Amino acid sequence: MTSRPILLATAFAFGLAGLALLFAPDEMLRLLGVAEAPDGMSAFAQLLGAAWIGLAYGNWTARGLAVGGIHGRAIVIGNLMHSTIGALVLAREAIGGASVVLWLVAAGLATTAVAFGWLMRNPPVAALPRS
Repeated sequence: MTSRPILLATAFAFGLAGLALLFAPDEMLRLLGVAEAPDGMSAFAQLLGAAWIGLAYGNWTARGLAVGGIHGRAIVIGNLMHSTIGALVLAREAIGGASVVLWLVAAGLATTAVAFGWLMRNPPVAALPRS
């Protein structure tokens, strides 16, 4: 399996979630179970949205590269660290009785962490030539 499907899927997922957080932070916070956000929480949601858009753009630009093993290590490690830490933090928060959406985001990040962990441990596979 090549890294292209993983990079494309994460580019779209992080990009869409990032745009949603950037342009509708209060609505997204309510969806995540934050009924009344403290002052400054919208700014942090927008900051997360900006970071996800940046991560999405990095994945989008790397989609044609041979990523895996020692190749493209910066892309793989950055995604792996973000996804692993994000999944653990959200799972810890969700254990306290948070919304189902928070569990879904944690599960999505955990899946992404597994995918990038697989990429880190395996050398890149060349894509089949197109005719």
